[in-house]
Amino acid sequence: MGSDKHRVRTIIGRWGIDRACKAIFVCLVMLWAEAMRADDWPMLRHDPARSGRSSDSVGPPFNVAWSVVFPEETIPTRTEPIVADGRVYVGTYQGRLYSLHATTGEELWSARLKGPILHSPCVFQNKVYVAGVGGLWALDAQTGKTLWHFSPHRAGFCTSPLVMQDLVLLGGRDGRFCAVDRATGKLRWSVGTGGPIRTSAAAIKDTLFFASEDMHVYAVRLEDGQLLWKSHKLSGQSVRDYYPLLLADRVIIRTNPVEHFATHIAGDTAFLASQAGLPDNHWQTIDQYLKSSAVFGTPEKIRAEQAAIRRRLEQYPWLQTFFILDAKTGETVCIPPVLYVGGCAGVGNPPVVVSETQVFVIYRTAYTNFTLGVAPFVGVGLLDVTTGQIEPIFHQHGLQVPWDTFWGTADEAQNLSSAGPMVYFSHQGTLSALDLRNKKLMNLAGRRDTFGGFRRVDWALNEWHGPARSSAAIAGEYLYWITGSRVIAVKGEKE
Repeated sequence: MGSDKHRVRTIIGRWGIDRACKAIFVCLVMLWAEAMRADDWPMLRHDPARSGRSSDSVGPPFNVAWSVVFPEETIPTRTEPIVADGRVYVGTYQGRLYSLHATTGEELWSARLKGPILHSPCVFQNKVYVAGVGGLWALDAQTGKTLWHFSPHRAGFCTSPLVMQDLVLLGGRDGRFCAVDRATGKLRWSVGTGGPIRTSAAAIKDTLFFASEDMHVYAVRLEDGQLLWKSHKLSGQSVRDYYPLLLADRVIIRTNPVEHFATHIAGDTAFLASQAGLPDNHWQTIDQYLKSSAVFGTPEKIRAEQAAIRRRLEQYPWLQTFFILDAKTGETVCIPPVLYVGGCAGVGNPPVVVSETQVFVIYRTAYTNFTLGVAPFVGVGLLDVTTGQIEPIFHQHGLQVPWDTFWGTADEAQNLSSAGPMVYFSHQGTLSALDLRNKKLMNLAGRRDTFGGFRRVDWALNEWHGPARSSAAIAGEYLYWITGSRVIAVKGEKE
């Protein structure tokens, strides 16, 4: 245990980051490709397209290298660690931003800001941009010294900043999206919407995409904020906490259900049981089915189920919570066969990029051996964003997932990261991975009824069921994970 009274830490490990340059993911614009190192995770979801994919692939063996908690401070569950230039950045509800040494967890500096920090910061060219209830700040990454402060209104921000070209971009709780000059902190342009903006923006080339609580997605020109298109009104109550994901000229975004989420999940369970030919949807019937080889289905049954799900979403459009829009027009490309999976009525679990046209998605299906929990029929697969078809994945451990590797229950939130052939799952108490080459699951850290394998800290809120979860940030040989208001560094082998 460290001597610093403002921190409790466990340190097991030593310096091990490979600083060799690698090619950066295809979705990044050239400015970011020049500015960031391959072993950095400098912003929410790694890059402006919010891919959640790193060029660093980390495999076994895995060991917890260090963990850090901040006494009497709470970290929002929606936030993820930001990693740049050998430093890890994390903010708290108490309004303090911390800079930690990436391989030891040592506190390098902390900065006290005005009001809670509600989402992840962003690092660009030795500056940290962090937003919260008190406004937007630019800090010196080496010292934490404030360089400028922007505060246009009382509502503040609950989104993560995005830096593109010479602008810092983020939406405000007053419903206006702001573009702030990166050098001066002065407002360059803003765009009004019909509701608070609680979703972080994404960008590609010269176009910016964001969503508002008025349930529309907006595309604006990066240079001046000119509106390019506004989507139809999405079904759902909120788009909060997460982000649009950009891939192959598509905008992927999730919402939460309009009806009570337990009712929504139960209705989908009954529908899937009926499609699978089960006589009823009692838990005993489903449990018996899940312990049989019928869960692997056939190509014909899988195609029929996906077609039936599309028809269900077309007939009852308020059930749709997963949307794929054309990035050029905002029009719906297709209705993907993805039913709601999420926690505590939160926005559905977002997908993560695994190739130039595919995202790895958690979805509901009767043809899966990933179910493990009280809300069954949960699977994983590769969704082609150009066709809307899902290629299901079956793990190689038999009919059920090994304990502490994947929680296939539709009523708990998860989040995903990917790198090379690996997909990483961040659940409430566990960090795990799936190797797409051999379809094997593995536990990286944590246990089911713990907070990353540690005791719950007394001062933190009970975050067990969400609603929103962060993903693990991947940098060099490490995965950085937030759970239980604790920052945990897990060290593996760089592949």
